[in-house]
Amino acid sequence: HGPVATVAWLLSQRPDITLDDPLARRLSARYPGDPGALVATLLRRVELAPGQAMFLGAGVLHMYLHGVGLEVLGASDNVVRGGLTPKHVDVGELVMVLDPTPTAPPVLHPRPDGWYPVDTDAFCVQGLAGPERWTTEGPEIVVRLSGGGGTQAWYAAPGTEVDWSGGLGCRITT
Repeated sequence: HGPVATVAWLLSQRPDITLDDPLARRLSARYPGDPGALVATLLRRVELAPGQAMFLGAGVLHMYLHGVGLEVLGASDNVVRGGLTPKHVDVGELVMVLDPTPTAPPVLHPRPDGWYPVDTDAFCVQGLAGPERWTTEGPEIVVRLSGGGGTQAWYAAPGTEVDWSGGLGCRITT
């Protein structure tokens, strides 16, 4: 019993349930027959403004409704899908890793230097906006979300000089 059993039942039994709920209707129209549309109504809804972030620990079921989101996982993390995708949903694996603890993760804001206070030693994330230049101390992934040619991501080896010409983006370090 409980939320894990409910999610497992919805995803494995795929019951023919129609909810009078705007989110469920919208997701059901976009993903016909996918029980993930029902599961979505069980999740806590959080709206983030541009520049805001959240840190979710492993096993927390989540989804993006709209907008641009950058998801960063530690090297040992695995993606286990819970629906709303044409990709395989492994209900058994999801049940094994799902953390049913109700949480209200805080909305994170970058510090004045742009670094987000994430609760992990696996990675660090710094938001980028204006022109900036730095030399990487370790391996980094640099992501440009807007400005200067659209979305791009690249690997910067230790010792690389990065000349950020501007635009919205971030750098991810270990």
